[in-house]
Amino acid sequence: MDFSARWVGGHLTYEIEPTPDGCILHHRETLRPRARLPWLPAIIAPRLRPHIAEQLADIRGLLESGV
Repeated sequence: MDFSARWVGGHLTYEIEPTPDGCILHHRETLRPRARLPWLPAIIAPRLRPHIAEQLADIRGLLESGV
């Protein structure tokens, strides 16, 4: 999925890897600042981390519930 915001654009990919015990979900997100803003990654990363963890927990909950 490609996405766009005021200061950044990016791409998000989920890949599911089968394993003998189930599967592993890989979350890959690439962000591209729209301008040369060297300070932006230091601000974005700490703010995104909790949101990404919440998304992955929601996905896990759905998969484990059998929906």
